[in-house]
Amino acid sequence: MSEVLTYILLIGWMPLLFIIIGVIIAIQGGKQLYHSQFASVKVSARCIDVQKIQEDGRTLYRPVYEYVYNGRTIHGTRLDYDEASPIAVNDMNMTTVYVDKKHPDIVVDTPGSAAPAVVKLVIGVIFAYTALQIIVPMLLMLLFEG
Repeated sequence: MSEVLTYILLIGWMPLLFIIIGVIIAIQGGKQLYHSQFASVKVSARCIDVQKIQEDGRTLYRPVYEYVYNGRTIHGTRLDYDEASPIAVNDMNMTTVYVDKKHPDIVVDTPGSAAPAVVKLVIGVIFAYTALQIIVPMLLMLLFEG
């Protein structure tokens, strides 16, 4: 076995590991970016009811909103309860909520900033690119070894 092949077998797995890690980080960043910017839509809603639940001596609230989405009037709510005091039921003032585009009856949290997702995406690409800069010369050495 040649020295170059031995070197690649002993050391070459590290750049592959970095490529895999970089691709995973970039995919996670891309998914977060999509979800934070494109998976929900802002609508004007009115609170029509507040569901209450007692848990560990605390009262938790989940407002039920009425809003128009794609021409349909929908009653939507969050999937979880909150400790915050409820907003006024049947308040004529409209409030802004974000609804999931795929499931318009689910109210979601306000989309976060895209910055953390972009940073994750860039770091993943840098990981993979740097590893490629190491592994490509190794492969060329192996191919052109005489």
